[in-house]
Amino acid sequence: MRLIATEGKSSLTEAFLSALGDDVDVRIVTPKELLDFDSLKEALQGGDVLMHLAPTAATPEDAFYALDLASRGTFNLMSAAIEAGIDKIVLGSSLSLFD
Repeated sequence: MRLIATEGKSSLTEAFLSALGDDVDVRIVTPKELLDFDSLKEALQGGDVLMHLAPTAATPEDAFYALDLASRGTFNLMSAAIEAGIDKIVLGSSLSLFD
């Protein structure tokens, strides 16, 4: 199985990824790719499952960037997943609850 996961630094994401078995091929999508639709479409090719768990935590200095990732990035991600034929999606957000 090939899992596509958005890069997340939360404890939730790290715990999820560390619990996966050796038979799972993981491809991490970077925040930069979330904002570049063409790169994102290429990154998702061949994926079986998409996991999107809070790509970044916002600070007052980067609140607009975090909002852009959360809104446009998620829109791009879901649109690219549809085009790539990925029909299994895990979507969640910790809102830094576990950090």
